[in-house]
Amino acid sequence: RADVHSRLETISRELTVQGKMLGTAAYMSPEQARGERVTHHSDLFSFGVLLYEMVTGRQPFKGKTDVETLASILKEKAPPLAGATGEPQPELERIIAKALEKDPGERYHHADDMVADLRRLKRATDSDVKTVRTPGGPVAVATAADRSAAGARARRVLWMVGGAATAALAAVVILALFDV
Repeated sequence: RADVHSRLETISRELTVQGKMLGTAAYMSPEQARGERVTHHSDLFSFGVLLYEMVTGRQPFKGKTDVETLASILKEKAPPLAGATGEPQPELERIIAKALEKDPGERYHHADDMVADLRRLKRATDSDVKTVRTPGGPVAVATAADRSAAGARARRVLWMVGGAATAALAAVVILALFDV
């Protein structure tokens, strides 16, 4: 056991070097892309990238090379969800946009806050009433088929979010074990 712990410490020292870039460029936070110190805010940014990708089927920041992808992360805003999904999803858009803020101080401060927002969104999508925007203002009426289709889409996204949250938690635990 002591030998395994000693080996893990050695591996950790070899992998963790200040200013070195380690990881997949598309999921790096802006501060990580700049070679700055990363914190839990960086993890929340990466999780926001994953959520965006799950909802839209594509990454929010991309380039032909890793360097172009990092430049996109540093300078560009993620395209709106509605442009990729064809449907406006304002609350989900707000949650993901907050996770993808360039300034770590503007992101969620704790994963629990993000989870609370995602749970509120789930409760709202499970509701029997759908709000439809009209020129005269929002109307809270929809057919059962509309509610069923919208609910199915929302449940599919939220199941993916739950799976991603589990994977992210597992990654954090593994990184903590390796003290990276």
